[in-house]
Parts: sequence; structure tokens; C-alpha cells
Amino acid sequence: MENQNYYFEGENQEKSFNFSKVFFRAIRFWYIVVICMVLSIGIGFYIYKTRLPQYKIASLLLVSDPQNDQEASVGSENAMPGVNLGKYSNIQNQIILLTSKNHIEKVIKQLDFTISYYEKELFLFQEIYKKAPFIVTPDSAQEHLSYDHYFIRFSDDKSFTLRNEKHDEEEHSFKFFEKINLYGQTFTIRPVQNIITETNYIGKEYSFKINSLNNLINQYQRKVLISPYQRGSSIYEISISENNIYKGIDFLNKLSKSAVQYNLDKKNQIANNTISFIENQIIGVSDSLSSAEKVLENFRSRNELMDVSMQGQMIINQSQELENRKSGLLLKLDYYNYLVSYIENNKNVQELMAPSSMGVDNPILTQLIGELSSKNAEKSSLQFNSRIENPNITRINRHIGNLKTSILENTKSLISTTNLSLEDLNKRLMGLSSQIRKLPKTEQLLLGIERKFKMNDDMYTYLLERRSEAQLAKAANLADNEIIEKATAQGKVVPDKKRVIIIIILLGLLFPSVIIFLIIFLNNKVQDKEDLVSLTKHPIIGEIPSKGKLNEQVAFIQNPKSSFAEAIRTIRTNLNFYPSENNCKTILVTSSIPGEGKTFISINLAASYAQLGKKTIILGFDLRKPKLTDYLNINSNSSGLSRFLVSNSEKISHHLIEPTHIPNLEVISTGEIPPNPAELIAGVHTQVLFEELKKIYEVIIIDTPPISLVTDAQLLAKYSDINVITTRHNITTKPILRNLINDGKLKNLKNLCIIINGLPKDRRGYSYGYNGDYYSN
Repeated sequence: MENQNYYFEGENQEKSFNFSKVFFRAIRFWYIVVICMVLSIGIGFYIYKTRLPQYKIASLLLVSDPQNDQEASVGSENAMPGVNLGKYSNIQNQIILLTSKNHIEKVIKQLDFTISYYEKELFLFQEIYKKAPFIVTPDSAQEHLSYDHYFIRFSDDKSFTLRNEKHDEEEHSFKFFEKINLYGQTFTIRPVQNIITETNYIGKEYSFKINSLNNLINQYQRKVLISPYQRGSSIYEISISENNIYKGIDFLNKLSKSAVQYNLDKKNQIANNTISFIENQIIGVSDSLSSAEKVLENFRSRNELMDVSMQGQMIINQSQELENRKSGLLLKLDYYNYLVSYIENNKNVQELMAPSSMGVDNPILTQLIGELSSKNAEKSSLQFNSRIENPNITRINRHIGNLKTSILENTKSLISTTNLSLEDLNKRLMGLSSQIRKLPKTEQLLLGIERKFKMNDDMYTYLLERRSEAQLAKAANLADNEIIEKATAQGKVVPDKKRVIIIIILLGLLFPSVIIFLIIFLNNKVQDKEDLVSLTKHPIIGEIPSKGKLNEQVAFIQNPKSSFAEAIRTIRTNLNFYPSENNCKTILVTSSIPGEGKTFISINLAASYAQLGKKTIILGFDLRKPKLTDYLNINSNSSGLSRFLVSNSEKISHHLIEPTHIPNLEVISTGEIPPNPAELIAGVHTQVLFEELKKIYEVIIIDTPPISLVTDAQLLAKYSDINVITTRHNITTKPILRNLINDGKLKNLKNLCIIINGLPKDRRGYSYGYNGDYYSN
């Protein structure tokens, strides 16, 4: 029984994942990997060649950190609060302003991106910036542009054909410099001589697109990316992805330059407002000074009086000091009134003049104005890219309103204080006037004239000094931004070669691996002996390979040296270990479902016994769909089993048994298909049949219907010594076989064993204990 134990192995085998088995199962589907790899390479190549290339262009911009700008602090004498000035300036505000629609619109208009030109390559149109052999000039008198895409092909050096993307089937012929009126669009196409002489443009296809300004602004606003160049640094990288490198470089350089100039212009605007205010004051004082000077000269000429007495000079000096103080207060009062008017009329706070520019050194007012400028700058930056309903804008508006109220209250308080100071000065000047009246009449008049002249002269000198200071502050203005590196190309970002390779790997290896995994692990068909071992404890007595090129149904006889024939011999050997009654071995062959090869196995197993010289017979007890006579290529006997089972005969007629072309092998065919097979099998004549046959034959093979569908095999099992269930690779379903075992239909079958049929020739995992070279087909 040693061999029997060999074939019964697995009854107590532990279930574990067999990587080798799964690997060899998977390797059978190698063609899926090849197909997917070829397809993925094709897809990857198509993506790489048809995706419009995009290049990264980047420049470096220094944005000054206002926290380190001590000269621009609020406490500084020359502080001029503005959008990006003072300690309230915000780097993020500058970045938002840099990418704002207004700023980008200004840059696009300067560069004139209205027309885009393209050249046809193998799979796509590539943009050619400043290298197109022609220029499209829209009609300036045209009110509305039609933003269409046109395709142009040059027939010769003077003419070309034109078609519109929306009317692709229509082609129109034109010449250079000809006025074209097509689909409501009027334009002229002229050659670029320096490019056209160096380009073989005839026969090539080009295209041009008239762009919408709004679309361009939105497009470039999405493209521009700003990120810190290094952590802790105020240098930022401005980058953009563009199909044409030169176009991207021009745009980025212009954007950076415009940002620097915008910042400087804002600073200069505040200085210009200050200078303008002072110059207006100078004009009024200058007229008063000229008038006072003429009056003084005329008085001295008429009265021949060149100077006043010592007492008069002292009065003049005291009066002059008071007048100077009064002039300063009047100038401040003008600024306060200017400030109140500015705030109440909601004028642009960005152009507000600094208090220090007019000699106002009130720290509270300076701080409030600085905060107002900072908050207004923050609001402006948010409004570039946000809706008015933005809660941050609402919050800032509320803060700005509070600041304006505080400034008005503080300014009005300063106006009241200044008026009180002026009243005090006026009283003191009135006291000096009483002293002047004590002087001689002529000296009184001269003293009054000189005092007025001196006051205008000092005021004029003071305003000139303030104007010079403002002009110096303007000359010293530097932009908070500075271009560190101009725009340069950083390399191609689309299509990404690494990403394409990843796609190829995913589609070519991972995807088919998943498919194969699903095929293997979702396949509920029996694949090999290990699957049967996991389903049943009944012994597996043989693994039969596919018959391959052996077309005969009796493949055992056709090629007795084949691996198939050796598998049948192995099964025959294992069946010999089972005991049998008398000298006749009765073997019942059935299956779980149709198509598993039970009849085929029955015939070849019978042929193997017949070759041993044993008198063998096959009984065609598949009374429902018989195939036995077709497989053996013999005529069906009309007096087959069905006729015998319904007869009253107790003897087997010699007409019932039919010979075959195989020595020692005979057959009893099914005969006519009866309407009640199960009842016939259960009758007494079945027992008579087997009793008689066991006296004549050494081996009886019973071919029966599938046991999971009908009870025929169960009824015949009591006459058999061995019961064989045939399963088939990739045909037998595990759930049906499991249900068959669990339902108890096999419980009363003695000496039950299992065969797996139809294993692929290259199947690993089964062996017959011999070298395959000798037995190969």
C-alpha cells in the first residue's frame, strides 16, 4: 500500500499559501503581460508625442522685509506711508498685487499677445513666438474681434489657403497684403522678410489664433506661481509653465520689471503729492513776499529812512519770532484742514501726504495714518483676487472706518488746539502793536512794513526748505522689490518623462498583474490537485494531462508512450490496490457536471486493462446523453441496455454485447434513450446484468451520468467495487464539487476516489515519476 499512501497524500495537509504554485499559474498568462506592455508603450509614446510640451521658466525677485527697514519706520522723520511703506507693509500684499488681474493685464498689453502663431509638427501644432514667417494685422476700425482659430497653408511665395476652425470644410485662397474679410473678421496677412527668407514655409501648415484679452489674463493668472526661494529668505521664485520658452521669458521679465516699477511709482506718487502741496503754498507766499518787498522799497525811498531804532529793532525781533510761530501753526492748520477734507471726501488714501512732510510731529496722528495706509493696502490686495463679499474685506472695511473716525477726531482736536495757540499768539502780537504805537509815526509805518516783509520772507524760506527735503526724499526712494535673476528656462515639465514611464509600468506590468491576480484568485474552477485536496479528503488517484495532439478518443492505444498513456497506467495501478469481490473488478466512473471527460476516461481506462490481457467490458449506463458508441466509432445497438432492462429476460443475449477494435475489450451500449432511466436502473434486471457479467469478465467499467445532476450513479454504486469521480481542469467548479461532497451524495459510495483530467502539458505540480523526454508526444 506504499503507492496508495503516496496518492492519498494531502488528507491532513495544512492549507497554506503556495507561492510557487501561484507563480506557475500566473506565468501561463504571460501573453497578457506582453499585450499590455505593447499597448502601454504605444499609449506612452502617443501621450509623449501628442501632449503639448510645457517648459518651466523662473526668475528670482527680492521683496524687502519692512520689519528690517528702519528708515521706513513710522518714527522716521521722512516716513511717507503708502502701499508698501512703513512697518505696516506686508510681503504677502506685494505678492498678491504681483499676480493681480490689473497687473497681468498691464503686462500683456505691453507685450501684445493678441495673436498666437503655431507651426504644424508630426502630431500637434507648436507655438512659434516671434518666429512666424507671417504677421496677422486685425483691422483697427473693427469694433469687436472674433476670437477664432485659423489654419493657413502657403501654396507659393505669394498666396495661401485659409480655413477657420469652426468651418473646417471650407478653404479660401488669398494673397499677402490682401484685405481678408472672413466670417465677420477683417485682417491682413503680410510676410516677415527676415524670417521668410530663412524658412522653407511653402507647403507647410501653420495656424494663428486671435486671443481674448480676458481669457489671456485668466490664463496667465492661473499660470503664475510664487514661492519662497529659501526658507527664512525674502527672495521669491516667480515661475510659469509655457509652451514657448521665449514667450515665457518675455512675460516673466516684464512681470518682474513691472512689479519693481509699480512699487517705486507708488512711493514717488506720495512724494509728488507732497511737493505739489508745498509748491501751491509757495506760490501764494511768493506773491505776498513780492508785494511786501515793493512796499518796503517805496516807503524807504519816499521817507529816506533806511532803518528803525534800537527799540524798534527789538520789537521787530520779538514780533518776528511770534510771526514765525504763527506761520508754522497756520501751515499745520492748512494740513489739518487738508487731512479732514481728504478723509471726509473718501479720496485715495494711497496718495495721502505724510504728516512729517508739513512739520507735523504728532506721533498719534502719524501712527493712525500709517495704520490706515497699511489696512488700505491690505484691502486693495484682497480686492484684486476676491469678491466684495469676502469676509476679510468686510473686516478690513470696518477697521478702516474706525481708523478714519479716530483720525478725524484727533485732527479736529489738533485744529482746536492750534486755533487756541493762534489766539494766544495774536494777543501777544497785539501787545507788541501797542508798543509800536509809542514810536514816531514814520518809524511805526516802517516797522509794520518790515515786519510783514520779514514774515513772508521767513515763510517763503521755510517752504523752500520743506520742498527741498521732499525732493531729496523722492530722489532717495528705492523700490522694495529688486530683480535678482532674470527669467531662464528650467526644463520641460510637460509631458513628464518620469510620469510617462510610470504610466507604462502601471499599464504594462501592474495592470496585467492585477488582471492575472483576479483571474487566478476569482477563478472558481478546479486547477490542480491542490485545489481538490483543499475541497475533499478522498484520495486523488491520478492527474491526467491534456491529450494535446492525440485526436483519437482512445488516446491510450494511439500513442502508448505518451504522458497521457502513462497517466492512465498510473490510475490503473492505483485502482489495483482496492479490493474486489470474486475475480472481477467493477469500476464506476462518474463526474460532478457534464464535460469533465468521464466517458473518455472510462474508455481509455478500459483499454489499458484490455492491453494487460484482462477481459474487459464497458457498460454505457449514461441513459440520458450517451456518447460511448460515438467515442468508440461503433453503431449503437438497438437492443442495448435500455432494451435489456425493460425485458423479462434473465439471460444476457449475445446480441447485447458488441466487440470493439481493441482486443479483449467489449461494450454494451446504451441503446434507445428511455423516458425513465432511474426506474430502469433500480429494477431487478440491473442486478441480473451484473451477476452474469461478473461471471464472464475480469474488469467491468460503468460509464454513468454526472452524480450531482441525477441519482443514476448512486443507484449503480452498490454493484461497483470502486467509485471514481472525474474532475477536469478549468471546467469543474469548486462550489458544485463542494456542495456535492457536503450534501452527502458520496457518503454511501465505497472506495471513492478522484481523478483530475485535462491538465495543461506545461502544468507544474503533477508528476508521474518518470523523465518526460522518453514519453513526450
